[in-house]
Amino acid sequence: MRKNETLILVALICFSIGCIKSMLGGSSIVLRDEILPANLYSNVLAGFLIFVCIIRLVVLYGKNAVADDDKKIILFTPTAFLIAACSIIYAIGITSIGFYISSFICLLALFLGFENWNRAKIGTGLIFSIGLCIIFYVTFSYMKIYLPDAIFF
Repeated sequence: MRKNETLILVALICFSIGCIKSMLGGSSIVLRDEILPANLYSNVLAGFLIFVCIIRLVVLYGKNAVADDDKKIILFTPTAFLIAACSIIYAIGITSIGFYISSFICLLALFLGFENWNRAKIGTGLIFSIGLCIIFYVTFSYMKIYLPDAIFF
C-alpha cells in the first residue's frame, strides 16, 4: 500500500511541476481587478500541492513509519463510492445550480457519510457546510474570483 501511495504522490508532484512550468513565462491576463491573476493563482495551488505531497512522503517514510504492505487493499468501499458520486454531482452542479449550492450539498453529504449517516450529527453537518460556504463566498469575493453563471448563486 505504501508503494501505491508513493506512486500517486510522485505523480501529483510531477503534475504540479508541469502546471508551474507551463504557467511560467505565459502572459498574465488580469480580469476585473483581480488580486491574483490566474497563472499566479494556479502556481500557488501547485506549490501548495507539492508541499503537501512532500510532507506526506516524509511521514510515510519517516523514522517512526510502520510498514503496512501486508495489509489487504480494498479499493471499492462505500466511502469511495460516496466520494465519486459527490464529485460527479459537484461537477455537474457547479454549472447547472451554482457553485455555493453544489458545495453545500456535497459537503453535507460527505460529512454525514464520513459520520456513518448518524442523524445526531445533522446539525453539526449543516453548520459545517454553511460555515465553509460562507468562507468560500468571502474568500472568492475578496479575491474577485468569478464563478460560472448558474440558476442560483
